[in-house]
Amino acid sequence: LYRCRMAQVGLGCKIDIDGTINEEKLWHAFVEKAYHPEKFLPVTNVKTEDKTDRDGQPYIYREMSARDNVIKENIYLNKELGEIRFVVLENSGEPTNHEHINRIHKNGSKPTAIEYYQRRVKKSADEEDERLFWGVPREMVEKSIQKQIDLAKE
Repeated sequence: LYRCRMAQVGLGCKIDIDGTINEEKLWHAFVEKAYHPEKFLPVTNVKTEDKTDRDGQPYIYREMSARDNVIKENIYLNKELGEIRFVVLENSGEPTNHEHINRIHKNGSKPTAIEYYQRRVKKSADEEDERLFWGVPREMVEKSIQKQIDLAKE
């Protein structure tokens, strides 16, 4: 997989976890970032709301400001996979065809790494990931991941 080496995230940024981290505490740090991204990222004016989609699946609707942009997302948490999907929305509220993924990599039940990347939204669960170039600053993503690790170690 991809390690953080470029100025942007590119096709992915994966940071290894040094030492032992409790899986439950790490998942809590992931959920905390979904609801309170301002603790992890340079964003302001965060608004979140718990909702349910047409299929009955719960998600978090989130709006936040980054630089001069308003970012709108539907966020789906999957604890079993250790994955959070941030589906990017148009200003109208319609989903785009790409999503940001935050994933916990594990060896058995032991978390070993955290990875962030962007992919095309899957049409079905068995469809392969189609990674997309993500032009956000790598340094910002590395700091966010490290803050999640630090929170999980508390």
